[in-house]
Amino acid sequence: MSTVSKHFVAEKIKALCVVSDVRYASETLQDGYEVLPLVATGGWDNETNHVTLHLPVRPTQDERELRKEFGHGENNSRPCELSTLAEAEHVGDVNALQFVAARGENLLLSASSSGGIFAYRVAPSSGDDDAMSDGDTGRPLASFAVPEWEKLFLDTAAMCLEVSESHTTVVTASACGTLAWLKLDDSMGVEKIENKNTSRLPINAVKFLGQDSIVATVGSTPGSQLRIWDLTTNNQFPITSCTEYSEFKEYFDDIGDPPDTA
Repeated sequence: MSTVSKHFVAEKIKALCVVSDVRYASETLQDGYEVLPLVATGGWDNETNHVTLHLPVRPTQDERELRKEFGHGENNSRPCELSTLAEAEHVGDVNALQFVAARGENLLLSASSSGGIFAYRVAPSSGDDDAMSDGDTGRPLASFAVPEWEKLFLDTAAMCLEVSESHTTVVTASACGTLAWLKLDDSMGVEKIENKNTSRLPINAVKFLGQDSIVATVGSTPGSQLRIWDLTTNNQFPITSCTEYSEFKEYFDDIGDPPDTA
């Protein structure tokens, strides 16, 4: 049976990601608890928004048995506890978060309603002496300024983020339908595909398709919400669009039934 653990985290949030492969718990804490991967959250619609790191832990089987033995029933405890490790102020609402290990660093990236992509360094604990002691609030989160990224879409919101499988590129999209590829190398360069449609409707989600230059997007453009883009082939328009079913059906009615792909 699945269990749900609810936690109040001080502000409204709508962005979430897992910060993998970053250790930030003392050996003492790990002895009695199963330490889960760090979780990053991003605030929105608050007087001041934050990017925050949380450490979720849950009791080990031995710990649960000890609680039963000494009369501390499981009904009085939550299946998971959440500790806040650190937070950093964020400009605008946090619309999306992505974590990536690149350039020898652990980076947490955010898409902001102010139109920028903001970067934060996540510092792991190297040993028990450096690790968060039980009840301590370490600060493993520090802003990492990339001026060109922070003014990426000027005053148009950045809606989404995706890190490539190679961990060398990030792609993001704006509320006016522009795409941008951000390099995770020493140049930290930017390449864009500007929205050439008069509608200038938002792109709501973006995904890499196996190569750093090719992405799929989902947006609000009528008749072609799903689009495929290739930065190396066409830096102005999508290479293909998936039309509405009515148009798709009309097309195949003219040429015959579509092939059976089952």
